[in-house]
Amino acid sequence: MLYTWIEMSQENKHEVRLENRQLPEGTPADFAMGGQAVLEGVMMRGPKAYAVAVRRPQGNIQVLTRHFWPVTKRKKYLQLPILRGAVSLVEMLLLGYKSLDYSANVVDQATKEMAEAEGKTAEEPEILSVPENPLLAQVSRIDGDSAPQRSISRWAMVYMFTISMALAMLLFVALPNVSTHVLGSLFEHDLVEVERPILFNLVSGMVRLGVIITYILVISLIFKDVRRLFQYHGAEHKVVMAWEKGLPLEIEHIRPVTTHHPRCGTTFIAIVVLVSIFVFALLTSLIVHFYPPFAKWPVWASKSVLILSHIVFMPVVAGMAYEVTRRAGRRPNHWLYRFLLMPGLAFQNLTAHEPDDSMIEVALVAFREALDPDHRETIREATAV
Repeated sequence: MLYTWIEMSQENKHEVRLENRQLPEGTPADFAMGGQAVLEGVMMRGPKAYAVAVRRPQGNIQVLTRHFWPVTKRKKYLQLPILRGAVSLVEMLLLGYKSLDYSANVVDQATKEMAEAEGKTAEEPEILSVPENPLLAQVSRIDGDSAPQRSISRWAMVYMFTISMALAMLLFVALPNVSTHVLGSLFEHDLVEVERPILFNLVSGMVRLGVIITYILVISLIFKDVRRLFQYHGAEHKVVMAWEKGLPLEIEHIRPVTTHHPRCGTTFIAIVVLVSIFVFALLTSLIVHFYPPFAKWPVWASKSVLILSHIVFMPVVAGMAYEVTRRAGRRPNHWLYRFLLMPGLAFQNLTAHEPDDSMIEVALVAFREALDPDHRETIREATAV
């Protein structure tokens, strides 16, 4: 893929366009651009750095850029299939959490600045209207340690991340398993995991998918910020997809592009659900095969062991799902991968919504900074004459 930045002046309005040129030197052959939505912005991860672009309530965009080299590229033994997926997932979760914290901090500080300027107490952040032409927004660039002070300490982040993961395991692993057992008891069906592991985990997978969908729908209905987050998610997809298709990275060309992308984290979740059905069923079968008395254990005891084993093997499930998603992203038109991606792409209707032009602009700024953080001369304030 090729790129270059060209700054244009058209009808007294400055515009930034991206066309084709060579990727930064040293980019891995298998590299693929990616990112995620954050509060009022987008994080993009490039070949050498990641960038977080956030739309401040005042209308301008603030960008944080930091060099980033994945641990799987630094440690050869972590490049083994499945293992690299599990490690990459943890690394990207931590990076995403840091990016979310940064974006929340930017919006919070900007809101307080507005309140102080108006001489009143800061209240809940309210996103103000952006300029009619989003390309007229000002861009403020921040590198590394020049970023605003973190709103929470590093250890507090680790604690919150750990709690979040524990709640995720409870909600998306333990709850579906127990719910499936309860459903089998209520309808008087022979649905015991140690006796029919494949059927049980198939039903449990459907329950897990239902829990995830319900969770997404509830938070999107309750929280306005989540709905806007999903729009920024769509903007991130549009920019990356336009780049991969070789389209000029201008808003008028990006706007019609789909909000669906095969390497999306939402698709990854759907693949995780699918893979977990087979892995958990195989795990139960192996336990019963090598230790037959396990099938006679009390329900509470066997369930505790099985749920704990599912949690322990989640990194394996994630690593396998990563490999499937990675290969499917490279060959999205292959019939098998199209079939495997179908649920995930449909799932994206819930999490990647149609963005407005100002959101696409934010994604473009993050994309450019992440793609080549050392190419800075075209980033400057753009104002109408």
